[in-house]
Amino acid sequence: MRLSEFLDGQLRDPQFAALWQQSAASFKAGDLILKARMGLALSQEELAARAGVKRSYIARLEGGEANPTVRTLARILAAVGYSLELDARSASESDQPRSTSRPKIAAR
Repeated sequence: MRLSEFLDGQLRDPQFAALWQQSAASFKAGDLILKARMGLALSQEELAARAGVKRSYIARLEGGEANPTVRTLARILAAVGYSLELDARSASESDQPRSTSRPKIAAR
Protein backbone atom coordinates (compact mmCIF):
# COMPACT_ATOMS: atom_id res chain seq x y z
CA MET A 1 0.00 0.00 0.00
CA ARG A 2 1.30 3.44 -0.90
CA LEU A 3 1.55 6.15 1.73
CA SER A 4 -0.94 8.32 -0.17
CA GLU A 5 -3.49 5.49 -0.17
CA PHE A 6 -2.99 4.92 3.55
CA LEU A 7 -3.34 8.63 4.27
CA ASP A 8 -6.51 8.90 2.19
CA GLY A 9 -8.00 6.06 4.24
CA GLN A 10 -6.96 7.66 7.52
CA LEU A 11 -8.44 11.01 6.49
CA ARG A 12 -11.89 9.38 6.46
CA ASP A 13 -11.67 9.19 10.26
CA PRO A 14 -12.94 12.58 11.56
CA GLN A 15 -10.64 12.54 14.60
CA PHE A 16 -7.55 11.80 12.48
CA ALA A 17 -8.64 14.35 9.87
CA ALA A 18 -8.89 17.07 12.55
CA LEU A 19 -5.40 16.27 13.86
CA TRP A 20 -4.07 16.16 10.30
CA GLN A 21 -5.48 19.60 9.55
CA GLN A 22 -3.79 20.98 12.66
CA SER A 23 -0.34 19.64 11.78
CA ALA A 24 -0.29 19.22 8.01
CA ALA A 25 0.53 22.86 7.32
CA SER A 26 3.74 22.55 9.35
CA PHE A 27 4.83 19.50 7.35
CA LYS A 28 3.94 21.12 4.04
CA ALA A 29 5.85 24.30 4.92
CA GLY A 30 8.86 22.24 6.01
CA ASP A 31 8.79 20.22 2.80
CA LEU A 32 8.58 23.38 0.70
CA ILE A 33 11.56 24.91 2.50
CA LEU A 34 13.59 21.70 2.21
CA LYS A 35 12.94 21.43 -1.54
CA ALA A 36 13.75 25.11 -2.12
CA ARG A 37 16.93 24.86 -0.03
CA MET A 38 18.08 21.73 -1.86
CA GLY A 39 17.26 23.34 -5.22
CA LEU A 40 19.63 26.17 -4.33
CA ALA A 41 22.24 23.71 -3.03
CA LEU A 42 22.25 25.43 0.36
CA SER A 43 23.11 23.73 3.61
CA GLN A 44 20.85 24.18 6.60
CA GLU A 45 23.60 26.34 8.11
CA GLU A 46 23.70 28.59 5.03
CA LEU A 47 19.92 28.99 4.97
CA ALA A 48 19.86 29.71 8.69
CA ALA A 49 22.45 32.46 8.24
CA ARG A 50 20.47 34.00 5.37
CA ALA A 51 17.23 33.92 7.37
CA GLY A 52 18.67 34.96 10.72
CA VAL A 53 17.69 31.79 12.59
CA LYS A 54 19.59 28.83 14.06
CA ARG A 55 20.45 25.76 11.98
CA SER A 56 18.59 23.58 14.49
CA TYR A 57 15.44 25.61 13.84
CA ILE A 58 15.72 24.99 10.09
CA ALA A 59 16.13 21.26 10.82
CA ARG A 60 13.04 21.21 13.06
CA LEU A 61 11.06 23.19 10.51
CA GLU A 62 12.01 20.87 7.65
CA GLY A 63 10.98 17.93 9.80
CA GLY A 64 7.57 19.42 10.55
CA GLU A 65 8.44 19.81 14.23
CA ALA A 66 8.44 23.62 14.42
CA ASN A 67 5.54 26.05 14.32
CA PRO A 68 7.03 29.27 13.00
CA THR A 69 5.35 32.62 13.28
CA VAL A 70 4.11 34.05 10.00
CA ARG A 71 6.90 36.61 10.15
CA THR A 72 9.61 33.94 10.62
CA LEU A 73 8.16 31.72 7.90
CA ALA A 74 8.06 34.67 5.49
CA ARG A 75 11.68 35.53 6.33
CA ILE A 76 12.86 31.95 5.74
CA LEU A 77 10.93 31.73 2.47
CA ALA A 78 12.39 35.06 1.34
CA ALA A 79 15.86 33.63 2.00
CA VAL A 80 15.17 30.97 -0.65
CA GLY A 81 13.49 33.36 -3.09
CA TYR A 82 9.84 32.83 -2.21
CA SER A 83 7.10 35.06 -0.83
CA LEU A 84 4.37 33.83 1.50
CA GLU A 85 0.69 33.79 0.55
CA LEU A 86 -1.97 32.64 3.01
CA ASP A 87 -5.38 31.22 2.15
CA ALA A 88 -7.90 31.42 5.00
CA ARG A 89 -11.51 30.21 5.01
CA SER A 90 -14.36 30.56 7.46
CA ALA A 91 -15.45 27.42 9.32
CA SER A 92 -18.53 27.11 7.11
CA GLU A 93 -16.40 27.32 3.97
CA SER A 94 -14.04 24.71 5.40
CA ASP A 95 -16.91 22.22 5.52
CA GLN A 96 -17.39 22.55 1.77
CA PRO A 97 -15.61 19.99 -0.43
CA ARG A 98 -12.33 21.19 -1.86
CA SER A 99 -10.23 19.84 -4.66
CA THR A 100 -7.76 18.53 -2.07
CA SER A 101 -8.12 17.47 1.54
CA ARG A 102 -4.72 18.88 2.44
CA PRO A 103 -4.15 22.47 3.59
CA LYS A 104 -3.02 25.02 1.04
CA ILE A 105 0.23 26.86 1.51
CA ALA A 106 1.34 28.73 -1.53
CA ALA A 107 4.75 30.23 -2.00
CA ARG A 108 5.97 32.16 -4.98
